[in-house]
Amino acid sequence: MYQAAVLDQRDDLLGELEAAREEAAADREARLRLAAEFDNYRKRVARDRASQAGLAASRVCEAMIPTLDSLDAALSCDVRGDGDARVLDGVRTTRDQLLAALAGEGFRPIEAEGHPFDPAVHEAVAGPSDGPNDLVVTAVLRTGYRLGDRVIRPVMVVVDHEE
Repeated sequence: MYQAAVLDQRDDLLGELEAAREEAAADREARLRLAAEFDNYRKRVARDRASQAGLAASRVCEAMIPTLDSLDAALSCDVRGDGDARVLDGVRTTRDQLLAALAGEGFRPIEAEGHPFDPAVHEAVAGPSDGPNDLVVTAVLRTGYRLGDRVIRPVMVVVDHEE
């Protein structure tokens, strides 16, 4: 009788132990699932913040392009005297400061003159339409810009055959 009671008690304890193990495993799984969900949430929030910051930078940079065009137009004026030269130096400094500030967001002019023609970044408005040689940019009519790897505005160029 004593052995039967001990065996019953042992079976009860083993059952409780198994139930406790199953509960602990379920709790562990729930904690791991919760940790994974939180990690995914944290990553999604970071991605959303980066996307919003990139969108804001893009809007600001795109809004500055007409200002840069105006500064470039001022810099192309003929200098008639010492006063004009000083004004143009100030305009050049202002343009350089603006470009430096925008460069912090990944905004930069696209290099073009003397480079091979690339329709992904250049907009050819004049030049030969056919010929045996590759096309090369010979003149820049309007500066183009990138924001990171994305072309914000292509460079307006004149092309000719490579010699």
